[in-house]
Amino acid sequence: MLAANEGTVETSSRDKTADGGGTGVGGLKASDPNTLLNLYASLYDMNGVAIQKKVNAYIAETTGASYSLIIQLLKECRDAAVQVIGSVPLEQELRFTIESKVLNEVVSESKCIQTVTQELDKCLIEVLNKRRGNSTILAVPVENPNGEVVFIVCLVFSNGQNNISSDYCQAIVQECFRYCLGTIANTLAYEDEKRLHQQCQTLLFGASNLFSRVGDVCDLMKEIVWEACRLTCAESCSMFLVESGNLVSKVFDGRYSTEEIRLSIGQGIAGHVAATGKLINIRDAYSHPLFYKAIDKKTGFKTRNILCFPIMNKDEVVGVVELCNKKGGFHFDVFDEEVAMAFSIYCGISIMHSLVYKKIQDAQARNQLSNELMMYHMKVEDKDVQAIVESHKKQISSFPDFFNYSFSTRLLSHEVSVPIAFELFNELNLTTQFSIRSDYLARFLLYVQRGYRTTPYHNWDHAFAVFHLAAVLIKNLNLTENQHLTWVESLALLVATICHDIDHRGTTNQFQMASGTVLASLYSSEGSVMERHHVAQTMCILNTEGCNIVSCLDATEYKVFIDLVSRLILATDLANHFRIMEQQEKMAKEGFDPTNWNQRELLMYLLMTCCDLSDQIKPWEICHLVTELVYREFFSQGDLEKAMGSSPSEMMDRRRAKIPDLQIQFITTVVLPTFRVLDKLYPEKISSCLTTIENNLRHWELVKEKFMQQWEEGCSSIDLLKHICEK
Repeated sequence: MLAANEGTVETSSRDKTADGGGTGVGGLKASDPNTLLNLYASLYDMNGVAIQKKVNAYIAETTGASYSLIIQLLKECRDAAVQVIGSVPLEQELRFTIESKVLNEVVSESKCIQTVTQELDKCLIEVLNKRRGNSTILAVPVENPNGEVVFIVCLVFSNGQNNISSDYCQAIVQECFRYCLGTIANTLAYEDEKRLHQQCQTLLFGASNLFSRVGDVCDLMKEIVWEACRLTCAESCSMFLVESGNLVSKVFDGRYSTEEIRLSIGQGIAGHVAATGKLINIRDAYSHPLFYKAIDKKTGFKTRNILCFPIMNKDEVVGVVELCNKKGGFHFDVFDEEVAMAFSIYCGISIMHSLVYKKIQDAQARNQLSNELMMYHMKVEDKDVQAIVESHKKQISSFPDFFNYSFSTRLLSHEVSVPIAFELFNELNLTTQFSIRSDYLARFLLYVQRGYRTTPYHNWDHAFAVFHLAAVLIKNLNLTENQHLTWVESLALLVATICHDIDHRGTTNQFQMASGTVLASLYSSEGSVMERHHVAQTMCILNTEGCNIVSCLDATEYKVFIDLVSRLILATDLANHFRIMEQQEKMAKEGFDPTNWNQRELLMYLLMTCCDLSDQIKPWEICHLVTELVYREFFSQGDLEKAMGSSPSEMMDRRRAKIPDLQIQFITTVVLPTFRVLDKLYPEKISSCLTTIENNLRHWELVKEKFMQQWEEGCSSIDLLKHICEK
């Protein structure tokens, strides 16, 4: 307790000693002139920390306080800064907004207040508690000649100190600052200007790094995240871009992920910043109503505080950066806010330049690709279209087992397959249902056929086999009649199957990205490189004059059709299939509900995958021959990888691939589980497919035994396989 007054002491500084007033030398009431002169003489350092340590030491020694600290009030806002506690400089300057009633009263009323540590601002309490815990505080305002409070000097007394005069302590502080105020204020102002200069240099360095990344949006986003963390000393950071009214993020802690987080504008902290365009600084994340705690529970990361700021292009929010956890246990302060908002200007400029540059790159790549396709493919002649229209009748009837699952379309010639495809649209009543023009359908099919390259496996034969199974499933399972699929969905399924590998290059998505191909430059940021190319080529053909087979659809049906075809083709990427396999199994177990759109979508994806695996439900004689084609294509890629100096995977290496082993693994992990789900949905109607798959699996197990007996490192595995199967 203070001896002069019991309880809280409140004394206006304006009632205390003025220049020339009172008694003593120079109007000093409490201070020793010689000691003060020695202090003033020692304040020659051009260093704010050193000066504050000397002033703190003088005040503490003269008043008997355990220690003291100087709180600088920043002129441009109601924020405060602390650099030194007693004689100990802080590792990082503490900046905070004055929120406590005590410090607010000291500033607004310019009065001295006695209180305890726990009545101060939270961030200040944390720093002081590290020294001693709860103590008695005497907060003394210091005014400049204009009567503005520019500093608050806090004298900290241990709870055992009982013989302290608040009047005396206040006089010591104010007499000390009467003559050294200018020195302290000017030194701190100089350091602020110096720090501002350094900040500008740092920002310019960061900006130069950003502008060097404008050629790649993903690299730019990673650079922005890294620079934002560096500038603000944050532990982690995520970045969102505004896309079609949503916030989309693929960059977390400086790492790019194919998995994305998508938020609506206004959702969560990032969404709130995107909606308002205003920075938000949250000191206690768990107490904030917009904070989503589930992510912390899932990741194990503990979020303490958040600084989230918008990236602006003029008046438009183009992105949001969310920083988490200031390093060292500190909070993000006003300085961090200033740095973030200044940095966001450079971010906005670089992002907009990057997006424009990406559009130019895409346009150039598409132009190159179009030229390549034009050179590769021949124009469809009208006489060829007319020949299809006139020759399609009664083609299917020539094959009595055509609608059996075991029927192999690979026995058909190319001249017959297109007319049969044409007839299947009629057989399933789709041409009548949608008033599809015969010449449009024939031209569309011819363009699609010529859109396939002569790769060993991913060619027209494969496409037609996948298309055939889709037609057989629609017919045999009565999908349209049972309303498991709408007419539009059935049409989309057929178009997607026949187009799903159009212009396939005979290489995998991983190879495309590793090789930096034109396709990779277009689609690598979105994933499923080849599948997205197949979608683009499908849309290109549909938009070719005389090929738009869905021109009679109304606007709503047309949008549904285009969207479905795109998503069904993308579903042929097995990576996408594995992500939804569990949902499909759950649907099959609980029973299919045709009124549930999500379940119908899962069904279409399942049908698409089954159709893409159509060769696995053919008799062994066909199955092993198709497998040879698959591995010829794989090994061609492996040879390319070796020529590029890379080491191909076992599957792609003709000298290392144990084909029977690989096929057994493929059937047990992909083929059988997929068809078992379809069998659960349509009991007994798919059982023959499962029987064939299991029979082929037994053949592979037998072949494996012979293969391993004759296989030696360095031999051609495909030649050995062919030799064994021909026996």
